[in-house]
Amino acid sequence: MSIDGERISIAHLTNVIYGRHNSGTARVAKELISELAKNNNVRQTFIHFGNSNNEFYGLPNSCEIIIPMRKFGVANHFFSFLIFWVRNIWTKEIDKFDVVHWHSSRVYPFFFLIPAKKTVITLYDATNRINKEINTFWTSLFYWNLRMNIFKLDFIIGSSEDACKKLNSISKFPKQKIKCLYLGSNFDTLEAKKPNELSIPEDYFLCISRWQPYKNVAKLVNAYHLASERDLDLPKLILVGKPVNGYSEPTILINKFNIGEKVLVLPDLSDEELAYLYDGALINISPSLHEGFGLPVLEGLKRNCPSLDHVFTSTSEVSGNAGIHIDMESLPDLTGALLKISQQRQILIELKLHASKRAKFFTWQRSVENLLKIYSD
Repeated sequence: MSIDGERISIAHLTNVIYGRHNSGTARVAKELISELAKNNNVRQTFIHFGNSNNEFYGLPNSCEIIIPMRKFGVANHFFSFLIFWVRNIWTKEIDKFDVVHWHSSRVYPFFFLIPAKKTVITLYDATNRINKEINTFWTSLFYWNLRMNIFKLDFIIGSSEDACKKLNSISKFPKQKIKCLYLGSNFDTLEAKKPNELSIPEDYFLCISRWQPYKNVAKLVNAYHLASERDLDLPKLILVGKPVNGYSEPTILINKFNIGEKVLVLPDLSDEELAYLYDGALINISPSLHEGFGLPVLEGLKRNCPSLDHVFTSTSEVSGNAGIHIDMESLPDLTGALLKISQQRQILIELKLHASKRAKFFTWQRSVENLLKIYSD
């Protein structure tokens, strides 16, 4: 694959990054594209809607295709997309790319109208099929679209081996089209910054997660309450996150158990502030029952913070020997793990040593090297 005899031409649908600073999907797409820009053998084209002055579009070895936004009253993005690429069939103003890469499951019908030798889509995991209650009409439509046009796809990317298995067994995508791409993190390079005007306890457990039923934060609060009744010196719990679609069960439980003085709830923080919290935490808790990867787990490892995670999803795959893996659906198991960490601090010493070594495996450079192999497979 090449352009001008040397370069691989890659088109990215970049509207996925708009206004989504704390979206894992947006962050991953930006990191991968930024790392790709360092490779002089790659020519990138950013396809998006409307004008943007984002410095992201000034990356080296890149250009833009801006699709004019039209008003239709419904599905404005899709119809604008469709008109633009149907027109190109006759005008042929845009040459065929080597690869077109969609960085989320929000893939429009007729996505194959973008002229490209290969179409690659990053789905990360099968969470939308496992937790169907989080689906909307549109996410269901996007999934149906992929199922009906699977023959138009060259590769589907999952972000862990566990995710890839579930994309095959649960989402029913062909195994031969699924590729695993581990993610990276630059959290080890950040300069930690203490969150403003907050009193951070000396000892604390940390959980960074959105609040949704499958994220399982409510069970963590429940287990913490039970553990605090048995251990009066139990470290405090810091929750960083916020409700999604009004799900407020963690807050309800905090009030019910009257543990507001022991549980500190923080809104979204900057990466530098998160780094500060990882640096001081005893352990980074990921109670989620379904993850494609688990970026907060890796971010913690990058700051030498080990993980307490669910044994039946990808987070345990990421943390490896730098994590304690339990059944997060079991309230007794989670309660017992909190008590063990609190009362047997020596186990954290070895976990922290493993964390620093484990983190070196996950870099954006390695991710992009493997992504280029997928493109040219």
